Amino acid sequence: MATQAGTTVVLAPEEAFLLARLATARSTPAAVAARARLLVARDFGLSLAACARSAGCCLATVKRICRRFHAGRTEAIYEAPRGGAPARYSEEDRAFFCTLVREAPEQAGLPISRWSLQWLRVAAAKAGWGRVPSRERIRRWLHAAQLAWHRTRSWETSNDPRFWSKLERLWELYSNQDPDLLVLACDEKPQVQALSRRLPDRHPQPGHPRQRQHEYARHGILNLFAIQRLRDGRISCSCYQRGTAETLGRRLAYYLRRQPESRIAVILDNASTHLSSRFLEAARASGKQIELAFTPTYSSWSNSAEWFFNHLQRDLLALASVPSARALIARIRAYRDAYNRRRARPVRMPGLGRYLARVRTSEARH
Repeated sequence: MATQAGTTVVLAPEEAFLLARLATARSTPAAVAARARLLVARDFGLSLAACARSAGCCLATVKRICRRFHAGRTEAIYEAPRGGAPARYSEEDRAFFCTLVREAPEQAGLPISRWSLQWLRVAAAKAGWGRVPSRERIRRWLHAAQLAWHRTRSWETSNDPRFWSKLERLWELYSNQDPDLLVLACDEKPQVQALSRRLPDRHPQPGHPRQRQHEYARHGILNLFAIQRLRDGRISCSCYQRGTAETLGRRLAYYLRRQPESRIAVILDNASTHLSSRFLEAARASGKQIELAFTPTYSSWSNSAEWFFNHLQRDLLALASVPSARALIARIRAYRDAYNRRRARPVRMPGLGRYLARVRTSEARH
C-alpha cells in the first residue's frame, strides 16, 4: 500500500490540460508523449500495471516517473540532465554561422553568390577556426534558427506612379455591394502547348513518386482568354489561335450582351491588347457602360482571374498529355465546368485590403 500511495498522481486542471495536449501533439517527442500519457492515465485512477501497458514500459519505469512527478511536477516528462563530455562548441560558435549566413558570401571574401554548408565550413576555416564543425552540425544550427540558407524568393517593385490609386480602386471593386454594377476580372494566358508523350505516366507507388517520360511531342499552341464574374466567381474562358485587341474586345462584348446589368467594371492587366483603344471600342459595341480598371504594373496578383490560371496550370496543364490541340481545348472546357460547379466562390480579395492597410502605413510605402 505504501508503494501505491507513493506513486499516486493528482493533476491540477492546468497540468491535465498541458499533458493531454503534449500527449496528442504530433510535434511532441515520442518519449515525452509516452510519459505524458502515463501520468494522465495514473491521474484517471488506472493501476500501475495498466499504466505500464498503455505506455509500453515496465512497472519500474512507471514508479520512477510517478516519483519524479511528486518531486518536479510536469517537469517529470522531460529528460533529466545527464553527465557526459562537455560541449565542443559554444553559443558564440553557433552565432558565428547564423550571422555569416545573413551576409553575402562576397563579404567573406569567397568567389560565390550563394551559401552552401561546405562553403560555410570554408569560410570558418578562412576565419581561423582550428576545429570546423561538420556540415550536419551546421545544418542543425541553421535549421534551429529558422535560417533557410539554400532558398531564394524574388519580388518585384511596381514603378507605376498611380500605384496606390489603382489598388484602392480595385479594392472598391472587389468590395462592391451595388447590385446594378457587374464587376468582372479578365486575363489572358498565352502560348499554352498541347503536348503528348509516347509512354503513359507511371503513377506513384510506395517509396516512388510519379514518373513521366521526358521526351514529348508538340501538337500546337493556343491562347486562353478568361472572364471571371466576381459576384459568384464563375469563369467563362475561350480559346483562340491569334488574339488582337479587336478580337478580344468582341469576345468580351459577346459575354456582356448576355448579362442583365448595364454598368460593367472590368479588371485588366497592362497587356498591350488591353490598353489599345480598339479593345475598348469593340467592347462598347455591347451597348453597356464600361469602366476599365487596370492593375498596377508588376502587380498581376491583384487580378483574381490570374488565380484561375494558377489553378488551371497546377491541376491540368502541368501534367496534361493530349494527342491534339482540339483534345486540350475539350479538357480545358471540362475543367472550367468542374471549376464552376465545385470551386467557384464569390471573390472578395481580403488580402488586398490587408496589404493596403499594412504596407501603405509602413516606412517602405510599397
